[in-house]
Parts: sequence; C-alpha cells; structure tokens
Amino acid sequence: MTPAAINSWSRNWTIVSADLDLAHVMLPLSSFKLQNVSPAGEDPQFRVLHDQAPALDCFAQSVLVPAGDEQANFYDITKKEQLPLYGLGTLGEYIDVLDAMGSYMTKNPGVQRLQGVIKMPCHAHSAKYSPGTPEHHTPSTLDLTVNLYQFAGVVEGGLPLLVIRAPLTSRCPMNGDGTVLGTGKN
Repeated sequence: MTPAAINSWSRNWTIVSADLDLAHVMLPLSSFKLQNVSPAGEDPQFRVLHDQAPALDCFAQSVLVPAGDEQANFYDITKKEQLPLYGLGTLGEYIDVLDAMGSYMTKNPGVQRLQGVIKMPCHAHSAKYSPGTPEHHTPSTLDLTVNLYQFAGVVEGGLPLLVIRAPLTSRCPMNGDGTVLGTGKN
C-alpha cells in the first residue's frame, strides 16, 4: 500500500447509516479515526480510535490490515456518480447505496479493503425474534471478520465514502449480513 493510500485511511470518519444487524454497535452519527499503528517500513496496520468510546466497543484492540487486490468502482456498483451530503432528505439515497454495497461486496470478495476481526453480540438485546427462532436465545459474543472499503471523492464536496461490511455468522438465528456507511472529512 502506498503512503498516499495509507494516509487516505488515516482520517476522521462519521457513521451515517447502518442496517439493523450492525446499528447496535456502530451507531449512526458516531465518529472515529483510523490510526496507522505500523512500525516504519512494515505493512500498514490500523486501529480504530473513537472520539468517545461506545458502551460496546466492537473494535477494541482490533488490528485492520490491507486485503484484496481488485479495484471497485462506485458508479458500477450504485449507478450513481456521487452521493449528496448526508441529511434527513438524503437518507433514502444512502439506504439504497447501503443495500447495493452489501450485495456487491458479498459477490466480490477480492475487492481492496482493510480487514480485521471484531467482537460483538450476535444481535441487539431488544431484537425481535423471527418465526422459527428457538425461544430464549441469548445473544452471544461472536468473533466476526470485518471489512472496510473506501471510495474516494464520491460524496458531494469531494469527500470519501466508507463502507463497513461484517458478514455475520450462522451461529445466531437472528442475524444477517451487516453493512454500514460512513463519510470522511478532508
């Protein structure tokens, strides 16, 4: 990874949209920074530093490293040139992009990203059980692989878009695949 690519990750990010599978640990409008923690001359490694640590910090001590070698194109995935700045009036557009990104990343596991392992409950404690779920299912803590993807300059004003994807495990009968969108600051 080039120094410019490393620096593009090391910025402040704000979560703007999260599907129900991850919203309980990656709260919309929360923010964090990815910090390069690799020794000089070694492959890049990043840690998540929260502005204010959430009650449940699924990234606690996680190390994220580069993975994948395929370039992904925002327009090819979403059929959009650009996203407007996030706001109540643009929420529907962000939800559409969230769905498109989740589908694309599931079908294309070789896309360039940062990857690591996080710990999180398999679902929110207040989640409603779907038909056929065993009664009294207690949320358990799972180790999940998390992937962070970046799309430079696709948000109005030249801001980058961050996609966080955590394909959830079948060990919990209530989960699905989780996807989160965030925007970066220049």
